[in-house]
Amino acid sequence: MGGNALANVQRLTSADHSRLLQRIKPLLQQHYGLVSSPRYIGSKETHGDIDFLVHNPLSQAPVSLAKLLNATDSVSNGNITSLNVDGFQVDVQRLNTKSSSKQTCSCFLGPESKQTDKLTHDNLLFEAASDFADFGDCARIVGSVAKRYGLEYSNKGLSVNHGSVSIALTHSIPSALSYLQFPASLWTAGFSTEREMFDFLTASPLFNKTHAMLWISSGTSKRDLKHPRPTLKRFLEYLVDLNGGALPTPAQIDAFRVESEGIDKDQVKVDAIKAFGLWDLYLDLEAKQAALKVMDDYVKSVFNGRVIQGIIGDECDGASIGLVKARVRERLDRPLTETVDQVFGEDDQFTDGPSEDSTSVDGANDGSFGGSKEGAKNLGGSKEKFDIDMWKMKVLFMSQSEVEALILSVWREIQQEPKDK
Repeated sequence: MGGNALANVQRLTSADHSRLLQRIKPLLQQHYGLVSSPRYIGSKETHGDIDFLVHNPLSQAPVSLAKLLNATDSVSNGNITSLNVDGFQVDVQRLNTKSSSKQTCSCFLGPESKQTDKLTHDNLLFEAASDFADFGDCARIVGSVAKRYGLEYSNKGLSVNHGSVSIALTHSIPSALSYLQFPASLWTAGFSTEREMFDFLTASPLFNKTHAMLWISSGTSKRDLKHPRPTLKRFLEYLVDLNGGALPTPAQIDAFRVESEGIDKDQVKVDAIKAFGLWDLYLDLEAKQAALKVMDDYVKSVFNGRVIQGIIGDECDGASIGLVKARVRERLDRPLTETVDQVFGEDDQFTDGPSEDSTSVDGANDGSFGGSKEGAKNLGGSKEKFDIDMWKMKVLFMSQSEVEALILSVWREIQQEPKDK
C-alpha cells in the first residue's frame, strides 16, 4: 500500500503481524466507523508492512495517527499515512470515494432502497476496496484478465466504459469474480498456499497464460521493470512450468494475437451490462448524456472568449475575459430545481462539481447476477447522479442576445469597481 515509504523498518513475521493487528485495529476503531485489514495467504511467513483501510471518522476533529499509535516516524502521501510502529511499517489508508473519472454521467444501483444514501454507498465502496486488497497481487492479475476483454476490475468492483457512459456493474468483489468465471468460493474461503492462489487465477476460461506471461515478463509497469514484484515473478515461474518450462513460443504468441483480435470488446460490454440487468438503465443514461452534450455545445457557441471579446472590445486581454467568464458563472450558478426536473425528470440528482463516485451502478449484492430490468428493480431501483453546472443550464434557456446582454452588464459592473493601486 505505502511501498517503501520509511527507512529503518524491518519485515514483519506472521507473529509480529498478528500482534500488531490485534493491538492497532481496536485503536483505529475508536476513531473510525469502518476499519479493515486485508487477508493474506496462510503460508505467508513475512510481510513488508501491515495495512489498514479506514473510513467514516467518528469525530470532526482530525486524528493524529502518529500520536494514536505511538509512532516514531510517519510519512503521508495522499490518503495514505505510513508510520513506524515498533520498528515496523504500518500503512493507514483513508477510503477515497471521490472520482478521478472524466465521465459526466454516472449512476448507482443500491440494494437497500431506491433512495440509497451516501453512507450506504460508501459502505459498499469500503467493502469493495477492502476485498480488492486481499491476497496482494491477486487483484492485479484478475484486473489484467478483465482489461483484455474491455472490462475494468478495480477497488470499486467491476465496471465498463461504453460509449459516453461509465457504469459500475457491481461493487461486490465475489460477484465480479464470478462474472469473470473465477471460482469465487475459493477466493472467499481463502488460500493456504500461494500455489492455491495461482491455481485459482488460472481456473477461469478467460485466463490466457500466453497473455499473462507476456504481461509479466514485459513489466506490468515502469516501476515493475526496475523492481519486479516477487509474487508476479513466482507466478511467471508457475506459468512457465505449465507451458513446458519455456516462455511463449512465436507460434503461441501469434495464436494469442489472433485470439485477442477476435475479442469484440463492445459486445462483451453490452453482454455484461445486460447480464447485470442494467441495459435499460444504460440506454436511459446514454440518452441523457447526449442531451447534456447538446447543452454543452450550445453554451460553448454563445458563451466563449471570442463572443466576450466582441462585446467588450478588442483592447481587452485574457485576464479580462477570464474575469467576465467567472462573474457570469457566479451570477448564474444557483440551483434550478424546477428547470432541471422539467428537462430530466424529478428523480434525477444534479451536482455542481465532482461527483462522489464516478461509475457506480451496483448489481447483485450476493455474488449473483440476473439478466432483466425487473431483477435490477428488485435490488432497490436506481439513483442517478450527473455532474452538471447550474450556470450552463441557465444559459441553455437563454437566447444569444440575452447572453450578450448579460456579458455587457457584468463588464460594466467590473469597470465601475475601484481599481487596485
